[in-house]
Amino acid sequence: HTYEVGFFLDSAKTEYDLYYYVEDLNAGVKIADSLKNYDADNINYVHDGVTLTVPWVDPGIESYTFSGDTWFTPQDDSVTGAFYVGQDAPQRVNAIGNKTSNAINVARMKTVELRFGVESRSYRYIRDPLRFTWGGSNQRDRSDIDSTFCIVPFQAWVNDGVSEYQLATGFTETAFVGDTLGMPDGVWYPGVDVTRTKEYIVIFDAPYDDTPPDIVGGTHQNVAYTGYDDRWADLGNGYRIKTTSETVTDSIANTANSPWFDAMYVVGFNTNQPRDNFNPTGTFTITPGKFLTTRDKYQYTIQVNKTAASDQALWDKVNVYPNPLFGTHSGMSYTGGRFDEPYVTFSNLPEEVTIRIYSLSGILLRTLNKSDLSSSMRWDLQNEDGLRVASGMYIALVENPKFGSKVLKLAIVMPQKQLQNY
Repeated sequence: HTYEVGFFLDSAKTEYDLYYYVEDLNAGVKIADSLKNYDADNINYVHDGVTLTVPWVDPGIESYTFSGDTWFTPQDDSVTGAFYVGQDAPQRVNAIGNKTSNAINVARMKTVELRFGVESRSYRYIRDPLRFTWGGSNQRDRSDIDSTFCIVPFQAWVNDGVSEYQLATGFTETAFVGDTLGMPDGVWYPGVDVTRTKEYIVIFDAPYDDTPPDIVGGTHQNVAYTGYDDRWADLGNGYRIKTTSETVTDSIANTANSPWFDAMYVVGFNTNQPRDNFNPTGTFTITPGKFLTTRDKYQYTIQVNKTAASDQALWDKVNVYPNPLFGTHSGMSYTGGRFDEPYVTFSNLPEEVTIRIYSLSGILLRTLNKSDLSSSMRWDLQNEDGLRVASGMYIALVENPKFGSKVLKLAIVMPQKQLQNY
């Protein structure tokens, strides 16, 4: 049989979290669903003799590297470095604020290169005092493109080995008197302390467009990053964009309404180069981690080539464990570690098997059947009525149409528990 492992979001959570399922593609049925037992072998989910382990990697930026002549001081991952600001796996840029974006998600993270020494145009956001407004809250005339859509000495490019294209960017400045190194002159220069200049680079998840913004009709492609007609963009808080333009779709309105808009990354640097001789070059590469997404699907196929001798050898090893079972041991529990609901496992079973479990007085308590390639089967210590058995000795009669029958004895020491029904 061929099996597929796939993933879907836990929509009840804000932070990134996935369920996974296992589907038998030959039968067209899910043999396990809505699982979250990552990084663990679990006997509860053995099928066709395979115990599935699904590793979990926390989403976010895996690394950022630089090639070229270094013009910035070492980064500390606190106020300098590269940050992902989506609310599902946030790395908050405290120098700007503690808000996060709900218009981006980790599945959209890409490998991005910041290429310095080449020019592009970038949206300019100025703090004064609590908002980061496009062009500044005190600027009435935004028709001067060079003061709102400024020329900067960098470009942002997606380059993940599959595709390569340029991204839209922005940068922040401050006119707030409390930011002692602020110089809102429309020239990106982070200075010796970016926490006081507030000059961060913002990389948006949108293609680059150097068309001057239409500040009257709002018809330009990246209108969410600017706003129009006296309703100007606020990067720090999000804003309610005017919807009179046909360009403003629901998706654009949702992007505009979010802090950081759909910023994929925010990048901060400190530099000792003087302002009048600031000439950054080189390439700063941001690489996301390799984590699971809803796009991922994994398949595995079980191929079994058994001989009569191997079948007989397996039958000779049929066993039950743990024996004796001490039900208070957390390792004997269901997934989640509930020590008061233990189980035993029958191992080395053939494809077709019937297991009848008796008390020492000969009363049949439970019948278990299996007809698949799995070599194990679990008994949850309940009888046919769903009531768990008491502590004591039990007999398991394991039967197979080819090999006959085998008798196993097992001892069970159950924890004290108040029964809900009897």
